[in-house]
Amino acid sequence: MEERLDEPQEGTGISVTFISSSSPRGFTSWLKNDVEGARSLDVVVGFLSSEGLEFLIRLIANRRDLTYRIVIGHAKLETLRRLEAKISEGWIDGSKVRLHLGFVRVQDSTQISGNFMMHSKVIYIEKHDGNDVLYVGSYNLTRAALYNENYEAAVRILAKRESKIMREAREYINKTWNEAVEYDPKKAELYAWKFNENVRDFVDQRIAEKIYREIGIKRLPVLILAAVSSNEVSLSEGGIIDVDIRAFPADLKTWIGGKLHVYLVNSAEDLSPILGKVIQKARRLLICTITGKASTAKSKLKGSAAKPSERYQGAIRYDNDEKTFLLIPPYAVKGEELGVRGESQLQARIEKVVTNREEIQRYRHRYIQRQPKVEDLIEFERKKTDKPGLILVGDLRIKERPILPIVKESLGYLKRQDPNKCRALSHVWRGEYIYLKTEYQEEEEQYVKSLTDYLEG
Repeated sequence: MEERLDEPQEGTGISVTFISSSSPRGFTSWLKNDVEGARSLDVVVGFLSSEGLEFLIRLIANRRDLTYRIVIGHAKLETLRRLEAKISEGWIDGSKVRLHLGFVRVQDSTQISGNFMMHSKVIYIEKHDGNDVLYVGSYNLTRAALYNENYEAAVRILAKRESKIMREAREYINKTWNEAVEYDPKKAELYAWKFNENVRDFVDQRIAEKIYREIGIKRLPVLILAAVSSNEVSLSEGGIIDVDIRAFPADLKTWIGGKLHVYLVNSAEDLSPILGKVIQKARRLLICTITGKASTAKSKLKGSAAKPSERYQGAIRYDNDEKTFLLIPPYAVKGEELGVRGESQLQARIEKVVTNREEIQRYRHRYIQRQPKVEDLIEFERKKTDKPGLILVGDLRIKERPILPIVKESLGYLKRQDPNKCRALSHVWRGEYIYLKTEYQEEEEQYVKSLTDYLEG
C-alpha cells in the first residue's frame, strides 16, 4: 500500500515511492498534486502524443506563475501540428518547448548510419520549500501510458534540492535542454520524418510513406532503355517517338506522364545488360515525357506512327533477334508494325537531345535497394557529444538540390527465368527520380526544366 510522504524521511533526506499502472493511486494523480503550487516544472520525455499534449496543457494551463521547460524525443506529425495550434492559441509558450533530434553514428567524414533517439522519461518539479520532486521511470506522455493501457512503472523521489541525486538530475535535464532545438512549426514535416527514422523498425511503412508525402518527397518514374541508332535519324526537341512495349510488364504500360530516357549507341556490340556500360558508349541521350499510347493502326494520337505529323521523328522497334532495340526513321516503319497486332506502343515527346558525352554522364543513375534516408535529402547541423562514435543531430534543413536519380531494377535480369521475356527486356531498366517538391516546383513541367538545368550544371 502506498504512503503519501510530504517531506524526506528522517535521517536519509530522501523519500522514494514506487508507482505503477496497478497502484491504487496512479501516476497522473501524483503528478497533478505535485505540480499544484510548484515553482517550476521540467519535462524530458521520449514520446509525446496528442493525448499527452492535452494532459500537459491541463497541468500548466492556469499556472501563469509556473516556469517550465519541455524536451520531446519523438512525436508524430499530427501531434506536432496540434502543438503548433496550441502555441498559436496561447496555451503553451513555444520558446519553452524543444525537440531532441537524437544521435547518428559517423563512419567517416560523409557516411552516416544509425539513428539513436533521446528516450528518457524524467520529470523534475521544484517546490517553494526546497524539497523537490523527481520522477524517473517508463511513463511517456502518451495515451497508453497515462491511461493505464500499458504496464508502466516509475519512482517518485522527494529530496532536498541540494542533495546529490537532485543536482545530478538537474544537470542531466540542463544538458538535454541545451542539446535540443526550439520547435519551429515550419519544419514540422522534417522533424516528423527524422523521428520516424529514429524508430523506423517499430513503425508501419505506411506511416513512413505518409510522412514522405507530407514533407514533399516525390517519386517520378523513369523508364530507361538502350537502342541502336544511325545518325540518319534526325531528332529534335518537341519531336514524337514511339516504343514497342509488347514484352513490358503491365504496370509499365500505364506510365503516362512518366519519363523515358533512351541511350542511343552505334551498334549492338555497344549494348550491355549493365546500364553504366551503356552510358559509357552512348552517343546520344533522349530525355522524353511519356504522353500516351498508340495501341492500334487506328490510333487518333497526333504525331503517332498511326497518324503521322511533321513532329513524328522515329520508332523504337525490335531487331530480327527480338532482343535488340533499333531506332528507325518514320519512313522505315512498316504498316504491320503499326499497333503490333493490337498490342501497345508508348508515345513520348522529346524534351531534350543530349549529344555531349560529359552531359550524358551527368544523367547517370545509381542502384539503390532502400528508402531514401535523412542524409539523402536533408542536411543537419552536427554537434559534438560525449557519446563515443556518435554526433548530436542539430537543426534540420532541406538540401538545396536533393535530386536522386535511381535505378530500381533491370527488367531483363528479373525476368531471366522467362526466356521469351528476358530476350525482349535485355536492355530495359526501371528507375525513378526522388526529389523534394518545393514552392518553386509546383507543376511537373517546372520540375522537368529544373531537373535538366541541375543535371547540366
